[in-house]
Amino acid sequence: ITWVHFSGELVNLNGRALPFFFSTKTLNEMKKHEESVDELLKEMESLRVNSRADKETIVALRNELSSLIESHSNVKSRLESTEKENVENLKEMEKKMEELKKEEETLRASNSDLRSRFLAILAEKQKVESNLK
Repeated sequence: ITWVHFSGELVNLNGRALPFFFSTKTLNEMKKHEESVDELLKEMESLRVNSRADKETIVALRNELSSLIESHSNVKSRLESTEKENVENLKEMEKKMEELKKEEETLRASNSDLRSRFLAILAEKQKVESNLK
């Protein structure tokens, strides 16, 4: 039986297995195992790096979300303030509109009265002119 020392030297021990010697099959299995462990370690490191990147991304997204919420709150309060001002302005404008309508009615009545007077004066003038002729 052929045995392989850990350093790679071939040794024949006539079938006796010593704990620090390995068969070729066992050595190949150990190499495969070491390669698997190395791959797992690399993958673990990659996951660790990705995890850090993910945490940074999450923190950045949280900050952005917080900023958006604050911005939304500011916009909402400005909108509510503007709506309140608009309601007050609308009430004021409606009040002014009513005043203007009353003023218009007064002016129409006054105009009608002035027209009646004008027509009366005109009629009087025509009467005087016809008496003079």
